[in-house]
Amino acid sequence: MYTLNLWRKMKSFVVIASTMAFSSFGKAFAQPAYFEGKIILEETFQIKDSTMRAVLFSHLNPGKVTQYFKEGNSFESYDKGENKSYLYIRAENKVYLNHWNDDSLYFYDCSGKGRDILHYSMTKNAEIILGLSCDKLQISYAGGTSTYYFNEKKLPINPAWYARLTFINWDTISAIMKSIALKTIIDRPDYRIVSTVRLISYEQVPDSYFTIPQNTILVQEN
Repeated sequence: MYTLNLWRKMKSFVVIASTMAFSSFGKAFAQPAYFEGKIILEETFQIKDSTMRAVLFSHLNPGKVTQYFKEGNSFESYDKGENKSYLYIRAENKVYLNHWNDDSLYFYDCSGKGRDILHYSMTKNAEIILGLSCDKLQISYAGGTSTYYFNEKKLPINPAWYARLTFINWDTISAIMKSIALKTIIDRPDYRIVSTVRLISYEQVPDSYFTIPQNTILVQEN
């Protein structure tokens, strides 16, 4: 669920993606029915032209993202870019963003209207990623496409968790994929984003990752 705020700013969304290795920490952890654990991904940003928008977005994007998932909640930390961390709390259906050099958390509700989907298509066994046969979901919007490669059996999620997360169309996308994507490509006329997972670890994630510390300054964004 990476960079929901970026969707708000550029009206596009980057979901999680992959290419390198799986790992497992601790044999005692029994993986539940839906994925719980850590994902590390690498992101590349290609500027297709020199428009101000593309140049601006290139500075907003991180290079490395570390994510933790549990029961529809997600926490992400970034090595650079606009934000230091991102938190989605499923029970609240809200995203909380922490900017660099700022102790406040900036939050917004995720129940707003998503972008209009013009068309989507599915291709079975479209690509091999991490040794897994992945299906491809491509969604067309006005002004670009978003493409997701996924394996429903390897990184399953419960679509019911995201029924209210309409702001980025994740209610629709998760209902189709029923999985975290192993690779994501966002294509727009002036830029291209490719997200690639470098590590997937099946491990127990503490609930503390998805709680807000007491006395944190909260700022609501429009």
